[in-house]
Amino acid sequence: MMIERIKMHNFGPFYQDHEIIFANNGSGVHLIRGDNGQGKTSIQRAILWCLYGKVVDRKGQEIRPTSLINRAAQKEDIYQFAVIINFNHEENEWTISRKMEAKTNSDKKYIEGMQINVIKDGIPLPNPQQEIERILPFDVNRFFFFDGEMLRDYEELLDQDSHAMTILRESIEHVLGIPYLKTARDDLYEVQRRMEREISKHIRKLGGKAFEEIVDDFQSINEEIDDRKNEIKKIQHQIAILETEISDQKRRLADIQSVQKLARQRIETERGIETLEAKRDALMADIRKNASQMYKTILANTSESIIAHLQEKHDAVMAKYNEKQRLIGRADDIERAITAQKCKFCGTVLNELALQGLKSELKDLRIQIKNLTEVPEPNLEYENHLNRLKLLKDSIIDRSVFKNIETKIFEIDHKLGSENSKLVGLKEKLKGVDEEEPRELEIDIERRTNEKGRLEGRKSSEEKRLLENLDAKANLEQKMASIDQEELKVLKKRIQAVKAIAEVIDAAVCAYRDERRSDVEKKASDIFREIRTKESFSRLEINEQFGLNIITDDGTVLNRAEWRSSGEEQIVALALIGALNRCAQVRAPVFMDTPFGRLDTKHGKKVLTFLPKFSDEVVLLVTDREFRKGDENYLEGKIMSDHTVLHKGEKQGSIIVKTMGAG
Repeated sequence: MMIERIKMHNFGPFYQDHEIIFANNGSGVHLIRGDNGQGKTSIQRAILWCLYGKVVDRKGQEIRPTSLINRAAQKEDIYQFAVIINFNHEENEWTISRKMEAKTNSDKKYIEGMQINVIKDGIPLPNPQQEIERILPFDVNRFFFFDGEMLRDYEELLDQDSHAMTILRESIEHVLGIPYLKTARDDLYEVQRRMEREISKHIRKLGGKAFEEIVDDFQSINEEIDDRKNEIKKIQHQIAILETEISDQKRRLADIQSVQKLARQRIETERGIETLEAKRDALMADIRKNASQMYKTILANTSESIIAHLQEKHDAVMAKYNEKQRLIGRADDIERAITAQKCKFCGTVLNELALQGLKSELKDLRIQIKNLTEVPEPNLEYENHLNRLKLLKDSIIDRSVFKNIETKIFEIDHKLGSENSKLVGLKEKLKGVDEEEPRELEIDIERRTNEKGRLEGRKSSEEKRLLENLDAKANLEQKMASIDQEELKVLKKRIQAVKAIAEVIDAAVCAYRDERRSDVEKKASDIFREIRTKESFSRLEINEQFGLNIITDDGTVLNRAEWRSSGEEQIVALALIGALNRCAQVRAPVFMDTPFGRLDTKHGKKVLTFLPKFSDEVVLLVTDREFRKGDENYLEGKIMSDHTVLHKGEKQGSIIVKTMGAG
């Protein structure tokens, strides 16, 4: 069976008509993405409803038709919803269409108005539901259409819990078709009861007080036996419900306790994000600071000629200044010599001729000094400009500085993206957690456990009384056997034959189930070895109580506490479901709804690489947190179609579009 197309009309969140086409005639891997609550699960439910006319929740309770119709359609007084599936099976083209139509929004009216058509190669078939059961029996669809909750059920087998063991035993029975054998056995027992009633009638016809008492006692004891069997079945059903509820509550408690640990992780993550953001802000400030100095780099190429020009000007100015100072000093010396009329150096008295010569020289000096008055004192402006340009040249910003900062910012952005994604996941898990809930759950688990204990006590008491009833019945049968009449002998022989056949069926069921248990174990181990991450984990073992063990290379049976890992648990559950899938000997697509919620990158890579071997057609209903960017690489081009479910509000509902960026 390879599904090629699904059409939905007013089903669940999908208002009016919506369609998904699985490319490549359904073969390969197909993605249906969407956030939680967008409508991914409704697509899976639509297929199951189209096949079987009913959808059950994880407790096995049927979802009412009034809960399946689209709400916007209801508000418009439209009471019709439908699903059509086109698929290929055994090289034939099939179409299954199922529609519910009513005049009012009533479960009863919907059921009365249900229509189902199965068309094979264009020809309508007379027994549609029978044809569907032949293609994919209802009892085994769970191994082809499953979700994360079902995985958790199978993970619990590793706890050796009696409820979980019942799940595996019943799963193997469903895969092998044993429920049909049990139905045949129950039919035989009903034939036996009818013959016993015939015997009672014949004995009553014989007359006599003693015979009447035997018949009355026999009928009475049979009624008691039937009542006790029914009561035991009823108690077993109540215990099964309680076990499921207790399991759910324990799971919820474990989730909350783990979430409380995650709350601390959230605080640490938020602090880490604040630190990263502070580092990023500091780096951005560096970029802004360096960017504001970029003009220096731009001016650096022309600064050499400006510096040389300024240096030349500065040197010329300083030369003039120094010459002026020298002349002023000489003039001062001459003035002192004229005033003293003595030589400065030797002290000789100057004559008139010498004095006139000094006065003439002084006059020339003053003229020269006057000519140099444009530089009355050192001009530092040129020197300041020169120093600033030299400093600018020395502080040129290299491009590598920006590159290094950008590299650091990129690394921080990558970490921030990872941490923010982690924070979103943590907040999602923490959403709606009540601080008082763990204690309330513990009390509720204790109450349900006590009730389960009470029911088990009742069951044990009923079973004990049933044995007493069966003994009493055996004694009455011996008395009736002493009645010598040919017709009674024939009925007794028939009863014995029926009982013998029923016992053979019971024995055959047990032997067949135990024998095929090893087949499931082998196939589960084969898959487990392909998707495990710890090489020392050798295989899986289903023990005699239908619990699950992990066996290492050296034959050690691992205690779950020694290796506990949510990723490994999910790997084990997937391996087991895959084995049950293969043992069912049915070819059908595999729809996996949110299967990777607790897988890390390493486990996710292993599972994704294996997925194309799970079935010819594999459809993954995932969130972006489960199917991360780059995960497509692990599927090596096996993805044939990629859709996204988007919720557009209460009126428009959900829509299905091709995923942006998908090939």
